[in-house]
Amino acid sequence: MSADHPSTSGGPLAGITITFFVLGVLLLQLMLFSWLLLLEPRLSADAQSRAAALSQAQSHYLTKVLSQESVSQEAVIAAMDEILVLTDQQSGLPFLRSLALEVDYDSLNAPLGSLDLRFGDLQCDDCLRTKVFLQHEKSLAQIGIATFYASPHFLQDLLRGLRWQLFGSSLIASLLLLFAWLGVRHLLRRQQESEANLRNVFTATPIPLLLLEQGANTPRLTNSAARDYFANQWQPTGAWAELLAALPPNSAERPIREQQIALHPDHNCRWVLLSSIPLHYLGRPARLLAVVDITPLKNTQLALAEAKESAERATHAKGQFLATMSHEIRTPLNAIIGSVRLLVNESLTPVQQQRLHDIEQAGELLLSLVNDILDLTRVEAGRIELEQRDFTLQTLTSGVCSMLTSVATAKGVALFHEQQLSATAAYQGDPNRLRQVLLNLLGNAVKFTEQGEVRLTTRRLAHSEERDLLEFRVCDSGIGIAPEAMGMLFQEFSQLDQSIARRFGGSGLGLAISQRLVGLMGGEIRVESRLGEGSTFFFEIWLPHGQPPPEPIAQPATSPTTPASPSKTLPILDILVVDDVALNRAVLRGYLEHLGQRVEEADSGEAALNRLTERPYQLLLLDLRMPLMDGQATTRHIRNHPDSQISNIPIVVVTADVTPETRERCIEAGVNDLLPKPIPPGQLERIIAQYR
Repeated sequence: MSADHPSTSGGPLAGITITFFVLGVLLLQLMLFSWLLLLEPRLSADAQSRAAALSQAQSHYLTKVLSQESVSQEAVIAAMDEILVLTDQQSGLPFLRSLALEVDYDSLNAPLGSLDLRFGDLQCDDCLRTKVFLQHEKSLAQIGIATFYASPHFLQDLLRGLRWQLFGSSLIASLLLLFAWLGVRHLLRRQQESEANLRNVFTATPIPLLLLEQGANTPRLTNSAARDYFANQWQPTGAWAELLAALPPNSAERPIREQQIALHPDHNCRWVLLSSIPLHYLGRPARLLAVVDITPLKNTQLALAEAKESAERATHAKGQFLATMSHEIRTPLNAIIGSVRLLVNESLTPVQQQRLHDIEQAGELLLSLVNDILDLTRVEAGRIELEQRDFTLQTLTSGVCSMLTSVATAKGVALFHEQQLSATAAYQGDPNRLRQVLLNLLGNAVKFTEQGEVRLTTRRLAHSEERDLLEFRVCDSGIGIAPEAMGMLFQEFSQLDQSIARRFGGSGLGLAISQRLVGLMGGEIRVESRLGEGSTFFFEIWLPHGQPPPEPIAQPATSPTTPASPSKTLPILDILVVDDVALNRAVLRGYLEHLGQRVEEADSGEAALNRLTERPYQLLLLDLRMPLMDGQATTRHIRNHPDSQISNIPIVVVTADVTPETRERCIEAGVNDLLPKPIPPGQLERIIAQYR
């Protein structure tokens, strides 16, 4: 069943012509009816009423004459002459052609018979006759009857004008009817052309289109694409039946839905987008169906979904791998750096001290590289969330500069800090991540500056009631950057020159991580530099106003330090160290005993549970990754123990897996705090003082 070709016959035009001819005849009949039955009788009545009003008005003058004490025939004749000479000012024709007067002598003071007269031309067949009863002005007694004969010429003028108006209206109506016929005829031709174009488009469209009348199971019209797609098979089974079953019950809806159908005759499953548009065809409700084959797109979508799942699995595996590698790398680093820090306090020769220092420097460098790789991975995966807490900007920037002062002084480089803000200016944000960015920028500036100075400048560019726009600018007089190398600055693992990398070292991750962290804060790091003259790195971020914290923010150690000496105010606790690696237990025990603590060891979670039931402890330092029973499982067993002395013991996890997900899982299991491996100096003192 195919789409019909549009008809080019004059049938519709002939029908329109006949319709307008009938309308013209009806209009003529309506005009004749209006004139003969409505207008002319109404105008005649109007002329009669006007003649009566004119006669009544003229009778007052005649009454005034007849109401005198003595009435003479001459006065009456003179009055009648005055009445009869009234004329129309426009046409000059008289209004009243004649007048007949009958006098009541009983009411007048006049000789009998003296006023018995008739005056005027009474032969007036077309005149409008009006009889008026005359009354005395004072006594109101009837004194006679006056019959006025008015000329109908003013009625003829009115009728003549109305005839011309009616003729003009008829002419205008006929012209309007003619123009309407021509317009409708033109629109009808345009409609036929448009319908022909639409049918041509319907037929030539490569998308299968079908016109289905309401209640029908076979299409009324189809294009060639539909016939080819469905193999011209419209049986109540197969692909056509599946498509009909997918149609919505309400034709007023216009859904676009996906549908899987099996095409005849090979029954290949295809995915289609089915669109149903309600319309009327030849006065009957119908719907236009559009079928778009999206099988290739669907296959691509399924492939993309599968690729996405595979990528997510790969990302998860990557995260697990990085967490495992972080643990595996940090665990020996913890032993290396911890052992070195413990050996520093021993009596060693200068050569041994220097070698220990070299080992510690290498361990710290390797630890920094591990931290950078983990940070970069978390930023790329969108797994870093910035904190929002109060901090004092002066404390943060001064602390950053103090961390690098010794390194800059050792190189002979002057390090300046200039803050154009109040010393008590406080903001809300993530001070640790902001500190990390500034340390990277300042560390690079000091590293690439052989002589001269490095300057950190902080200033406010704009402000509002709720936040400030701050600029952080790091300037140095170092080696500078060539213009062609600017594009590589913020790329991962990139160095501008291999000779520079060999000379100054570095992994090429610091600027890449800093750029991404500043991006999370809503800014962008920019650089101005000239080769051999130094560089300036700067960025701008909006920070909300905050309250100064009650205590200064603790500054994490970024340079090798030795274990702190035991504080006289530090309490002595019974501490149980649980770790499956003997070297890690030995290092941690050495730290704690150096701080004057009483320490015992356990090599597994099960052993820790047994130790807790044997004697009380005041603090538990627990490794996270152990065989059989890991740190989280051990924590849950302890928290569920019936003995409150055991279940309430403070538990601090010491782990190399420092990801936020690990922290959340540990806190959920009941852990009180976490310490990273290697343990930063000063953190053990904080833990002991907090959980004493």
